[in-house]
Amino acid sequence: MIKSNLHTHSTYSDGKNTLEEMIETAIEKGFVSLGFSDHGYTDFDTSYCISREGELEYRRELIGLKEKYRGQLDIFSGIEMDCFGDAPDYDYDYTIGSVHYVKANGAYHTIDLGRDSQRAIVEEQFGGSFNDMAKAFYEQAAEAVILRKPDIVGHFDLITKYSLFDTEDPVYRDAALSALREVMKHCTLFEVNTGAIARGLRTNPYPDDFLLREIQQRGGRVILGSDCHYREKLDVWFTEGVQYIRSLGFKSISRLTPSGFVEDTI
Repeated sequence: MIKSNLHTHSTYSDGKNTLEEMIETAIEKGFVSLGFSDHGYTDFDTSYCISREGELEYRRELIGLKEKYRGQLDIFSGIEMDCFGDAPDYDYDYTIGSVHYVKANGAYHTIDLGRDSQRAIVEEQFGGSFNDMAKAFYEQAAEAVILRKPDIVGHFDLITKYSLFDTEDPVYRDAALSALREVMKHCTLFEVNTGAIARGLRTNPYPDDFLLREIQQRGGRVILGSDCHYREKLDVWFTEGVQYIRSLGFKSISRLTPSGFVEDTI
C-alpha cells in the first residue's frame, strides 16, 4: 500500500507529539505523505482543541516544515472541524468534519470521554434510551456536516466507541442510515478510522461495516486514517484496513496529493 495519513493530532491540540516528531516517524515508516488535522477551535469546550493564537502558529510552523521536508514527504495542512464548533479562520489543504458532541436540553455533551460518561448522557439527557440518543446524534451530525461541508467525513459513528449501542437494532440502523444518505448528498468521502483499535476499544474501524457497505453501494469513497495522537500509532491497522476495505467491495482508497485527491487501487 501507499502509506498516507490525514488524520493526526499534535501538541497544538490533544496529541502527544510535536509536528516534527510526527514527520520523522512518518518518514521512518515509509510514508509518502502526512496531513495534520489538529482539532479546530470550539468556544464552548476549549479543553482539547487548538487555541485561537495557536492556530496561527500551527499554520506558520507547517509552512516551514513543508519546505524543510520537501522531497522527503508531502506534508498537508488540515484541520479537524467539530461540526458544532467554529469554522476555520484560515484556508487549509483539506478539512475533516467530525462530531464529538450531542446537543440536549440546550447544552453540548461530549460523547467520547468514557463509557461511564456516555452512559450518564443517555440516562440524564435521553431518559435511558440509547436509541433516542442515537437518533439525536445522527440527525444533528447530518445537519452539522451539511453546514460545514468538509472534504472528509470523520469517524461517522463515533457514538459506538464504547460498544454501548445495539447496532443491530433496526431503530438504530434507520437513524444512522438516514443520516448517512443525507450527508452523501453533500460529501461522499468517508474516513475509515482505526483510532479506537489503537486504543483497544474496538476490533474494527469506524464506521461500522453496514454503513461502509451503504457508502460503497452509493458510489462513495473512503480514505484510511488512524486518528493518531501518539506517533508510534501512526499506521495502526493499516495493512488490515486495506484488506477490510477491499472485503466490503471497494476497489480503491483515496489519497491526497499536491494535485488533489487520487484513487489508489487496492
